[in-house]
Amino acid sequence: MNQKQYIRLSIVLAVPALIASFWLAQQDFIFNRGQLVSCSMSDDECYYEQMSLNDLEEVSSSLNLIQYNRHSPEVFVGIYDLNFPMRIYFYERYGDKKVDVTNLVDSKMLETKSCSLTGEILNCKEPIFSWTSSFGEIEFINRDEQQQYIDRIGEAQSHLKDYFLIRAAIGLGIFLLIAASYLIFSWLVHFIIYGARIDSKQPPPYQ
Repeated sequence: MNQKQYIRLSIVLAVPALIASFWLAQQDFIFNRGQLVSCSMSDDECYYEQMSLNDLEEVSSSLNLIQYNRHSPEVFVGIYDLNFPMRIYFYERYGDKKVDVTNLVDSKMLETKSCSLTGEILNCKEPIFSWTSSFGEIEFINRDEQQQYIDRIGEAQSHLKDYFLIRAAIGLGIFLLIAASYLIFSWLVHFIIYGARIDSKQPPPYQ
């Protein structure tokens, strides 16, 4: 193999190696992708933990929390102590009329029934009542409590971290490790074929 062939082979192998490296960096067994945040709506208490996706699913399903903005399997933002003065509505099971269930449902029940909130839109895993659907909404009685709710949600989401740069660095590190292994393997082949002697007449590892 001459020098040009060796360089072309290296380039051809580098492309899939680079793709594989950054793919590996996104995998949960390389770097934990799950993020759990739980925050109280009545005080400034918040808890954050990074974990594997399997652990996140297991832990989140065992907690009595209202999940906020259920949009990604990698993130669980849970809230509790949603004790603001508010009204709770669910839509009729077979219709679009809202039913006021404030006297029948409180925030503790929403926590135990695996419900989620997106803004003020309510969605429970299963209908709480046989005559309502699992979809509804909450309505704050006072604007001050509504703003406090918005602020608390913003604080909870601020604990989430963007690990893109870390994953990119891990991917680059994996690629460099693969490249170093490739070069070492090339020189080992050269050593086996030509021995350890190095002089001006000895061909490079790609010949």
